[in-house]
Amino acid sequence: MGNTRILLEVEILTAKPKFPPGMNWNVQCAIIKLLKKDIKYRLGAEQDAEEIMKSSLFWGVDWDALLRQEIQPPFTPQIRTADVQEESSLCLSGVSTSVALLNDFPKALNQLNCPALLSGKL
Repeated sequence: MGNTRILLEVEILTAKPKFPPGMNWNVQCAIIKLLKKDIKYRLGAEQDAEEIMKSSLFWGVDWDALLRQEIQPPFTPQIRTADVQEESSLCLSGVSTSVALLNDFPKALNQLNCPALLSGKL
């Protein structure tokens, strides 16, 4: 277990994230900004969540309405046992993320009508 943990730590510190084919470029950029190795350049490093909420990735989101739970979710993912068992390894080796859930993300952004992502501006 010790070697596995060390390898994982090295991977976290050195590896670049890998994205599924066809993933929106603006989403990739936002993820890269959130995963910056040097914390002073990381999205959210200066103003915490406020900075992330104000970023162009979330432009147009009514955070107050969201906090009051007045916004209906754009979709409810249907997760089946088979989906969980068929996870594919993305990003770092040894860390799995459901491909089905990632494929639903662009659909959710489209239904949220997030102008920054839909226009290609980040």
